[in-house]
Amino acid sequence: MIFLIFCMSFCPLSLPALEISSPPLVLATPSGPEVKHRVTSGVQQSFRQILSNCGIPDSFFNIFSLCPGWSNSPSEDFSFQVQRAVVTPPLSAAFETSTDEQPGLSATVRLKILDANLWGLPYPFADKQEFRLQNFIALARDFRPDLILLQEIWMTTWIEELHQALPEYWLIHPEAGFYLPSGLLILSRSRPLKAEFAQYPRTPDHSILELFASKGWLKITLRIQRQTCEVFTSHLYSANNPVEREITNTQVRLLNAYIAVATVPVILAGDFNT
Repeated sequence: MIFLIFCMSFCPLSLPALEISSPPLVLATPSGPEVKHRVTSGVQQSFRQILSNCGIPDSFFNIFSLCPGWSNSPSEDFSFQVQRAVVTPPLSAAFETSTDEQPGLSATVRLKILDANLWGLPYPFADKQEFRLQNFIALARDFRPDLILLQEIWMTTWIEELHQALPEYWLIHPEAGFYLPSGLLILSRSRPLKAEFAQYPRTPDHSILELFASKGWLKITLRIQRQTCEVFTSHLYSANNPVEREITNTQVRLLNAYIAVATVPVILAGDFNT
């Protein structure tokens, strides 16, 4: 069972009762579905020609093979390389979350979910970033969601700002360097049992911006009122032509195939660039 939420959404959600075996079944992390991806050789050749015209040796093209998830093969089987995400506990436990497991509650689990793309690019690629962030924080405080699923949180300073402004939430995101790869962030009132991140495969048809974006999916597993569910957020490739549209379509197929093996209800939210 999959619940799909689009950006930007305010979503009160009810999960139907689901009988859980005892002890709970723990789904081993699969290596990932193998999906054929066709790499357009014409675009590769055009790129090689540009390098040649600029006096750059053809061997420079092979440097891209060092990128994680990169493939030059026209018929390579891709699989996700799933890694643990960073989980930061809440700064404050003053707010009693309604999603914690409590005896005697109804078997129907009700969740309030807020999903948004905050366009958190640094200046000059975007403007009014702080104005946008503070308005979103005010909205989240008013809406009081159980889950906040965010895309385009590129600046690591925003991670700390969100944590300080919304101290009652657990914070989940990929490992960050000088920026946050994928730009994905989850805030949860309930403690996650498991948190994982996987990056979509990169191809020679990726634009430079999309290569740096390192888009993928972020997943947490929650146990809420005796109900287990998996929550995904993802940001798909932003295509500008038919060749790039095939990259987006491939990411959709990869994500769908991965979710298809879930044995519990799944919530999927994000910016799907469709």
